[in-house]
Amino acid sequence: AVLGDGNVRMLFVEYRFLGRPPEETETPFSLPKPSRPNQPIKYNFRRVFHVDPENNGLTRDYLISMLLPGDPSQGRIKFTVVNEPEDEEGECADIGHAYVDLKQILEKGEDVVEQEVDVVDVSDEKEVIG
Repeated sequence: AVLGDGNVRMLFVEYRFLGRPPEETETPFSLPKPSRPNQPIKYNFRRVFHVDPENNGLTRDYLISMLLPGDPSQGRIKFTVVNEPEDEEGECADIGHAYVDLKQILEKGEDVVEQEVDVVDVSDEKEVIG
């Protein structure tokens, strides 16, 4: 559906993490929508969040609270793929979501920098769109 939608052309990714403002956690540029199914998009974007107790105690506490049972995030970071409008009057539209499970990363001790994650349709999380 998204691949065939002519209104979806340029995509960026945003996420919410540790209470940081969106301008710190979204890709600084958009990339063209893939032209064929299963074609990857690589943004080469990364952020470092310091959580040392000496200088970043509040950030560390926020992270710890994310990992506790009962936290609404369930220990996951939700990434949102967003369609950027062609003109400045248009509105951005969420296309899909992907989740990275911090609890699982910590339990397995695995680096997930190059891990592929499924992107699911924003209106039907059972439908994988990327």
